[in-house]
Amino acid sequence: MSFRELAEHAESGHVSVEPLITHLFQRVIDHNNFVAGFLCRWHADTRTADVLSAHGIPTEPFRGSRNAALAQFVGQCVNVRCATHVHKCSDTPLWNALERLTNISAWRHQALFVPAFAGDYDFVMVAFSDSDNQMTIANEMRHDVADMVNSVALLLSASEMTERVRITELYVREVGHDIASSVQAIIAKLRAVSRGLLKGESAMVKIREAEQEMMAAYRSADTLGVTVDPDYNLSSADWFNLSAAVREVSDLCRSEAEERHIEIRIEMPGDDIELWGDQKAIQSAITQLLLNAIKYARGSSYVVMVLDADENHVEIRVVDRGVPLDAEERLHMWDFGWRGKRAKELHVNGSGIGLYTVKKIVRAHGGRWGSVTTPKAEDVATFFVNLPKKQRDHRTR
Repeated sequence: MSFRELAEHAESGHVSVEPLITHLFQRVIDHNNFVAGFLCRWHADTRTADVLSAHGIPTEPFRGSRNAALAQFVGQCVNVRCATHVHKCSDTPLWNALERLTNISAWRHQALFVPAFAGDYDFVMVAFSDSDNQMTIANEMRHDVADMVNSVALLLSASEMTERVRITELYVREVGHDIASSVQAIIAKLRAVSRGLLKGESAMVKIREAEQEMMAAYRSADTLGVTVDPDYNLSSADWFNLSAAVREVSDLCRSEAEERHIEIRIEMPGDDIELWGDQKAIQSAITQLLLNAIKYARGSSYVVMVLDADENHVEIRVVDRGVPLDAEERLHMWDFGWRGKRAKELHVNGSGIGLYTVKKIVRAHGGRWGSVTTPKAEDVATFFVNLPKKQRDHRTR
């Protein structure tokens, strides 16, 4: 069966993707007489390498956050020469890790680094040999790798599309449930006022609460397109008051926080901060960060939202004391549909789209995103986004 036939077979749903990728990689390794190797997907923004398959090497020790040695080696290769070349391996963390895991006494102390691109994916093959003669870069090997990565890209695309549809369906159901719950609460408050059960200041309090609930439901529905659009880009932007936008988000999320006995605290400069961007999308990202913190914070606690700015950038940080974050979670929590083990164990409602939406919006604005855990207080987590200001002389209409 050809590479493309294998890919089309997997896309039709007859077989799982991972064994097929392993089969494709095995053929390239065998056909070119290598003794071992990795096939990775390279993420330039985070400089991490996801191991898709390995031959002659245990795969598990190089999964997820444990692949620091491999990611460092690939990063070195990219920095030295982002093209096919032979790279020295001895005295590297990768070589030290391999020595502990497998018998490499006959291997050359060098690896063949082969970058490849297909569709929206960046791939890297790292291959090892027991003979210097096999470290030549032949056209036949280039063709083998090109055929393999084209097929692997088809497999990953089909698998990711299926998973995206499943997770998006889950997210839409959750949003529908949240909006229905908000509407139900709004109706109950307004009925209490209209029937005269509440009067004076008590009635005004319920009306203000109903208004906040209504605005929160509106915001969820209004930004749904941004959240589920995989190709969101910055198509509409202008200058807006970021300080006011942060305060508005806090007001919209306050009722959710109060239900969980969480206090929202805001720290920001006295002067208003102006930012150039898509205000609706930026507010959606801030909302996702704040709701995520509220969702995972401990009861009778508080969440702090900090807004800082210098001449060229603004930074928004959300700090909570809740579910501890480990290295694996910090590596993957921004991926579409990914949820942490503790979140599942605690049955925290969610679909794994919130932080991915934040990343998508911040990336479109040319910014950075991330999370850190406070030393000596592992249950204190900080999520941040850093956005560039756009000078007024660059303003567009």
